[in-house]
Amino acid sequence: MDHLFSFEAEILDTHGKVRRFRSSNYESEARVKHKISCLPLRLDYGWNYLTLDLQDMATRIYGTGFKEVRRITVHASICVRLILFADRIVPEDELPKELRLYSKHTD
Repeated sequence: MDHLFSFEAEILDTHGKVRRFRSSNYESEARVKHKISCLPLRLDYGWNYLTLDLQDMATRIYGTGFKEVRRITVHASICVRLILFADRIVPEDELPKELRLYSKHTD
């Protein structure tokens, strides 16, 4: 993909610290610092799903739990259709029809 994109989630962890997770297609390697983690991202042409498990990321990267999202920042020269929060990963067949990337063919 030729367009630059980054998605940043700022969270409050269970220790009361503010952390940021940035995923972008201009990073070539992961970097972890005290307050921010930068993670490389590869996007294909066309529509893409981007799923971030913030609880898992907070646990794996910082050894803390996830309490709440403070802010979402999108820097994009592409179209973003929807940002969805859920307490689990939602399978595509459970999404409303208008949000599915692929429709099931019925014969």
